Amino acid sequence: MPFKQISRIALTLLLGAALIAAYDGDPLLFLNYFTNTGNVIIFAVMVGIIFNFIPEKHILFAVMIGLVINLVYINLLIDDFMIVDDILNSRWQWAILHYVVPYVLLIDLLFFTQEAMPMKRTLLVYLWLPVLYLVYAFIYGTLTLEYAYFFLDIPTLGLFGVVLYVTGIFAFYLMLGSLLLAVKTRAEKKRLH
Repeated sequence: MPFKQISRIALTLLLGAALIAAYDGDPLLFLNYFTNTGNVIIFAVMVGIIFNFIPEKHILFAVMIGLVINLVYINLLIDDFMIVDDILNSRWQWAILHYVVPYVLLIDLLFFTQEAMPMKRTLLVYLWLPVLYLVYAFIYGTLTLEYAYFFLDIPTLGLFGVVLYVTGIFAFYLMLGSLLLAVKTRAEKKRLH
């Protein structure tokens, strides 16, 4: 079995174990956090890739989700960018879900994924997850008055403030995907010449 396949299986098993450890017994609350929802989707994508149900090129989707989880987490949710402190003082599953998965997937995409990348317009299709998550988070927040993240809290920030944050995160998600596509496409062209 090639190293790429072994590493993907190992990462997917580790991700599955981290999701189980992170599960709090309340599926509605669990899915209210994008870290959990996004990693469940990453797990499904990786299982699909491992079993050849999903083309390898869609690892890009998993990388985009993982990096948004990581970068929003460290830039908006950790006090004073205390990343090392966060990793050392958190339970192991949070280190896997916030840090390990995104960067191992990025390495996989950049160095091991051989399939041609999806077309740029596919990035718009990849918006289905953040859009559905946002709808869910607002419904959950409206019904429970508990918002997973401060930047989704309409009663506190106001609709305009939430729209600014969400628009920025969506734009970042699409720019990140565009950058990854450009880097991977350029590297592929160099490899072929």
